[in-house]
Amino acid sequence: MKIITALITTGFDWHDMSDHKEYLKEDASLDIKNPIRIIAQDMYERIRKYNENHEHPVLTEENIPTVASLISILESRTKYETSNEFYGLEVYYNKEQDAYTIDFWEQCTYTVSYYITIIDDENIMYVPIEEFLAPWKGAYTVEKAYVTDGFDTYEEAEKHIIKAPVQTYCSRRNYVAIMDRKIMADNIWWTRQKEIVNSAKEKGIDLFDEKVWAIDGLRHLENIKKA
Repeated sequence: MKIITALITTGFDWHDMSDHKEYLKEDASLDIKNPIRIIAQDMYERIRKYNENHEHPVLTEENIPTVASLISILESRTKYETSNEFYGLEVYYNKEQDAYTIDFWEQCTYTVSYYITIIDDENIMYVPIEEFLAPWKGAYTVEKAYVTDGFDTYEEAEKHIIKAPVQTYCSRRNYVAIMDRKIMADNIWWTRQKEIVNSAKEKGIDLFDEKVWAIDGLRHLENIKKA
């Protein structure tokens, strides 16, 4: 299975900076056959929408890059950039992150990075996630999973989405993440999420109890163990 993850980063500064993931589809499928074209189409729609939402748009209707021109830029890994006195736009390949990127720069950051990932069918798992946005300086987003294993289908994972019944000052949202079961086997974050759930069950504690709850996974786990 070949998936495209779009990581969207937005905000003015660290107080409200956040990022979140979206998965692109091709003909209603998450399994992408033509990744460059699908990325180019998504870029085109985002550029148009972003441009339309500005009082002083940097692009006219005539010089908005077409899907075909964006495909050419992405395939050749060249760079497109334009700007005026109010804001600018860049489209480029980020070699360090191995991601195709659109970057709108002005007072507010708006960057979309596209990652192409191939996962063997037998290793695909779908995990219901709760995201907490901009909880503290240095961490735009903290993700939590309240399960001990992933699911075999997207639809099944959707049924197990949980919004933690806790009060928090953070903005938050739920989504289903697509993960590689083999890679995640040794992932520290995933190991900790499972340990939180299992430890709470072993001690007969509600993992959402305000006495143990914490957005930070390590602190959440330590609170459960001390309870």
